[in-house]
Amino acid sequence: MGFFKEYREVQQLLQQKQQVVVYAESRFYFQYYRQLIHDLLQEQVPVSYITSDKADPLLQNAPTGMKVIYVKWMLGHLFSRIKAKVMIMTMPDLGHFLYKRSPGTGTYIYMFHAAVSTHQQYRKNAFENYDAVFCTGPYQEAELKKEEKLFNLPAKQLLPYGYPLLDQLQNEVKRTGEKPVILLAPSWFEGCIFDTCLEELLATLQSLPYRIILRPHPEYVKRNRKKMQSIRQMIRNNPQMEMDDKADLLQRLSETDILITDRSGIALEFALGCRRPVIFIETALKEANKEWRKWGMEPLENAIRSQIGLVVHPEDLSKIPSLIDNTYQSKESFAAKMDTLKREHFYNSPAAYQEGVKYILDKLNTQ
Repeated sequence: MGFFKEYREVQQLLQQKQQVVVYAESRFYFQYYRQLIHDLLQEQVPVSYITSDKADPLLQNAPTGMKVIYVKWMLGHLFSRIKAKVMIMTMPDLGHFLYKRSPGTGTYIYMFHAAVSTHQQYRKNAFENYDAVFCTGPYQEAELKKEEKLFNLPAKQLLPYGYPLLDQLQNEVKRTGEKPVILLAPSWFEGCIFDTCLEELLATLQSLPYRIILRPHPEYVKRNRKKMQSIRQMIRNNPQMEMDDKADLLQRLSETDILITDRSGIALEFALGCRRPVIFIETALKEANKEWRKWGMEPLENAIRSQIGLVVHPEDLSKIPSLIDNTYQSKESFAAKMDTLKREHFYNSPAAYQEGVKYILDKLNTQ
C-alpha cells in the first residue's frame, strides 16, 4: 500500500460525511470493538473502519456493511478534517498531541482496550476531549467523575457499557492443546518484566515441562525494536519457547494454562474471562499519571490483585514452580470467585451493550 493509494483513499473519505468511524491503531484492537460493531451492523448502521496496520486481516475480509481502509502517514491530516456523526476510538489523550478533534465530527466516544482504572495507568486528563466514555464498570465511572471535579473539567457522558471481551473469553475459550502452556505477557511500561528479570525468569521456566510463549505488548514492540530483536534471539534456539505475534487474544488464551505478567491489563482478562489464576511478578507500579493518589481511590487492578492471582518478587523467581502447582489446587472455587468479582465490578450484560448502541443511534438521528 503506497502513499499515493493512501492519499486517494483519504481524500475520498473526506469528501462526504460518515455515519460511524472507528479507528484502530493496529490489528490488535478489533477484538475490543467486536461486540459494538456487530451490534451496529445488526442495526444496519454503516461503519467506516480505519486501521494503521498493513497486516490487519479486516483489510481483506471485512463484515458486510463495514468499509475498511488503511491510513498511517496521513492520520494527522485525516483526524483534523474528517466529517462524521460519531467517531469511536481506544486512543487516550485525544487533542493533546498530534491527533486533534475535527470540527466536522459531532461526537467522540472512547472505548477501553484494557479493564484497568482510569487514573494511574493513563495520563492525567487523558479523556477530557471525548464527549462520551463507554465505562467498563462503576469504578471507572467514579474515577472519571472525581477527575472532572478535581480539575474542573467539562462533564462527559459516562455510559455503563461493560467490557464485552470478558464475555467472549468466558464463552469461547476452551483449552485445546495437549502440552501445558505458560503465557508470559508483560505490559510495555518502563520497568516491566522484559526490562528487568526476563533472562532469570526464562531460566526458571525452562526447567518446567511446559511450552513457554512470550506475548509482547504491541506498544513494547513499537517502542523497543532493538530489545525485541535481542529477546527473539534469546529464545530462537530453545524449542520449548516461542514468540506470539497473533492479534487474536481469544486464540492465544484458549491455549494458555498459566499466565505470568506484571502490571498488564491482560491479568484481568485472563482471571475474570478465562477464570484462571495469574502469577504476578512484582514490578514497579505502572504510573502514567504521577498524581493518581489525589483521587483517593485505589485502582481496581491494585485492589483485586491478591484475589486474582499469586505474587512473586523478582528475587524469588525460584518459587514459581511451586506457585504454579498452587494454581491448580482449587480451580472450581476460583472460577466461582471470579464470577462474583465480575458481577461486582463490571457492567457486562446484553442490556448494557444495547444501551451503548442506543446512545450512538440517538446521535446519528440528531446530528
